[in-house]
Amino acid sequence: AWVQDYLNLFQTCRPSADAPPDYLQQQQDFGQQQQRPLVGDTVCYGTHPVRALNWVEATVSGQGGSGLYGSNRRRSKYKSCYMKKGFTVAEANVLYDQMTSDATRGLILAIDSYGGMVNNPARIADTAIPQRNSILKLQYQSYWLNEADDAFRLNGIRQCYKAMYSTPSADPKYPGYPYPNENFEGCYINYADADMLESPEWTTLYYGTGDLYPLLQQVKKEYDPHNLFHHSMSIRPKA
Repeated sequence: AWVQDYLNLFQTCRPSADAPPDYLQQQQDFGQQQQRPLVGDTVCYGTHPVRALNWVEATVSGQGGSGLYGSNRRRSKYKSCYMKKGFTVAEANVLYDQMTSDATRGLILAIDSYGGMVNNPARIADTAIPQRNSILKLQYQSYWLNEADDAFRLNGIRQCYKAMYSTPSADPKYPGYPYPNENFEGCYINYADADMLESPEWTTLYYGTGDLYPLLQQVKKEYDPHNLFHHSMSIRPKA
């Protein structure tokens, strides 16, 4: 029923070619009155107008809840961590100190609970996500508008993250990172964080110590042997 309710929202959306002559001008004027301009082409008009956007514009426009009618160009930085256990006293103290420090002003920490079917170990074999043994996932987030604030915001989130994974809970061989151990299960690859490339074993943070990363490398070699599709943290071609 809810699917039909959703589809019914668009029943009053009529072809844009049938729109009154001044409709598009009204839409343009409306966009100019908003904090963020309207983007995309009007494909129909009515109670619930629809606008067509290219993939990049649609993706960027939706960031931070701005919706399809706003173009949000905020700057941002993301970090993550899977936790197998709750916060230790040392971690809680570090987190309090960091989140109340002026140096981390604007930092957001979202804490997601995990369990149930998410932790089905069988899915390690048929997905690219090996983290199937955690109870929490942390999302460190920072958003800002001005390039002049880059250094402050980046230093703040990096400072907090490094401090959180320099307690006795972290692997002493990799201070500042939530390397897989009895407390942590690495990071989530869809929250890409190029800072992790500074670690010589950064792939372990995202893909664990099992056979997953070699398997993904084999898939990469088969379907993209020339590394046409790549970014700084994409799967490295297998030699």
